[in-house]
Amino acid sequence: MFFRRVLFVKNIDQCRRGGNCTRKCRDCRFKKCIEAGMTWTPPEPLSILNTNTDPLSALIFNLSHHEDRREFLLMNCFYHGDPTVLELAKIQGPLKFRPRPPSFPMTLPLWVFTIGITSLDYLRKFVHVNLLNDSDRAVLLKHTFFD
Repeated sequence: MFFRRVLFVKNIDQCRRGGNCTRKCRDCRFKKCIEAGMTWTPPEPLSILNTNTDPLSALIFNLSHHEDRREFLLMNCFYHGDPTVLELAKIQGPLKFRPRPPSFPMTLPLWVFTIGITSLDYLRKFVHVNLLNDSDRAVLLKHTFFD
């Protein structure tokens, strides 16, 4: 319900502690929801709502937040391991990225791998991708990002 209220009210102030809250502020709580993969699709029909929200703006909102998350992962995290596409297709839920220490050496092959794995993680956020069976999802993931 918190996530839904934030989407309708749209009044989130920036975290005053830079995301290091002891008591979670609205901004930090909302970011946790996005990190957990929450998305919002408005109910039908929209005429019952007293807002000017429509499915297109909800889609853009979701894409924007998932892209922000992908960019954060790309610049601040790494994925430990070298999974195959089929292994990625079988993983349920979000991929487990680890924080990247400032001294962590990023080579060109590691950058390419990180770009690929964050892009595939982004793709997995779409509901229709998760409705596919493992083999179909593997084919989609395989042809989304090439070597």
